[in-house]
Amino acid sequence: MFQTSYNQIKHKLLSSSIFKDSFWAVFGNGLGHFLLLLAGIVIARFLGKDVYGEYGVVKTTMFHIASFATLGLGFTATRFVAKYKDDAPLLKGSIFSSVIITIISSFVLCIILIAFSVPLANYLEEPALSMPFRFLGIIIIARALNTTTGAILAGTKNFKAVGINNIVSGVSMLATGVLFTYFWGLNGSLSALLFSQLLLCLLNFVSINKNTLSKIRHIIKQNQYSTLLRFTIPVALQELSYTISHWGVLMFLAKFCDMGEVGIYTAANQWNTVIQFIPAFLFNVVLSYLSGSETLKEQKKILKLMLLVNLLSTLIPVVLIYVFSGVITSFYGSTFVGMKDVMNIIMFSTIFDCMSKVFHSNMISEGKNWTLFVIRTIRDLTLLIVTYNILSNTSGINGAYNFAWISFSVCVGYFILMASEYILTHRDKSNVRQNSCT
Repeated sequence: MFQTSYNQIKHKLLSSSIFKDSFWAVFGNGLGHFLLLLAGIVIARFLGKDVYGEYGVVKTTMFHIASFATLGLGFTATRFVAKYKDDAPLLKGSIFSSVIITIISSFVLCIILIAFSVPLANYLEEPALSMPFRFLGIIIIARALNTTTGAILAGTKNFKAVGINNIVSGVSMLATGVLFTYFWGLNGSLSALLFSQLLLCLLNFVSINKNTLSKIRHIIKQNQYSTLLRFTIPVALQELSYTISHWGVLMFLAKFCDMGEVGIYTAANQWNTVIQFIPAFLFNVVLSYLSGSETLKEQKKILKLMLLVNLLSTLIPVVLIYVFSGVITSFYGSTFVGMKDVMNIIMFSTIFDCMSKVFHSNMISEGKNWTLFVIRTIRDLTLLIVTYNILSNTSGINGAYNFAWISFSVCVGYFILMASEYILTHRDKSNVRQNSCT
């Protein structure tokens, strides 16, 4: 009897489209992130805590600005492509418009960053960073396009291509990162980062069906730019809020502390990214399926399933990393003193952050972008204000450790806000439905 039940469950899982898509999202992107983690550890050993802090400032700046450069199309493209997957003209319009908007916005931000590279480096009292900041502008365009093209592939449920492309990019980052950093130090590590991003960009474009991007004249007649922009403006504002707060926190760490504290935080936060790789790449899976769900019952079923998946997929690695945190931090070298405690605190905050992402994707699928913008802005402003006050009043002593606790508290508060919004909203919907039935 047990064997029969097991076989039935196994058959359901293997035949489930959401299971297959989740497998490729998790396996492909997970392996890709693991390779990036290995590259990060090797680069950290070669560069040391202080220079790795400089690398962390440049890399984190790139990720935050590139995130805003997509104007929220990393989510919007998935929603619209999934919604119009059976309507060829609208599908093509969604894809083409998303790519063009991303290219324009990322190029503008690239020019702005290059223009202000010297003042920014002087503010951080690190004049040598002016050239890396200029170099960073090119990476931003590639990274922004990777986010949008990855979202397009997710919308068409081509998660296998997304996974394979990320694995190839991860391999290239590990190979070139080790080689280039060994010979050319900081500039070499940044060159490896650029190469891996450009390679991923190329692979994503190749993976998007060529027929989908054909017939440009027909696409222009559809004129979906305004539709996409109206939907994505609040999402873009959310990304702006996130970018300002988290990039601002990084600047506070560099300004009030030193590059060593930034190095410790960057190294510890790498493991936060590793833990988040399953929920992060399941985000587009969830968004794609929630956007295509037709009933409230189906939506709730998907939401409960993904909450459970996110909880288990974060809790298990968090416990393992906590147990072996001493061994892990020893690989970074003797300069990364205090990283163990910082990493452990960040790990547990990730659990609440990843659970919040499920409610996040549900709100986007329902088109509640302005409500989400308000909640995320409250979170981001709280993080920025509290971090500034604590770091400035403590003269930057134990900056990475103090920020880890701030981040943990904010993540818990954000999860409570998101869960409360969902419970209150859907309780009202259930009451309205019951009243209409009676």
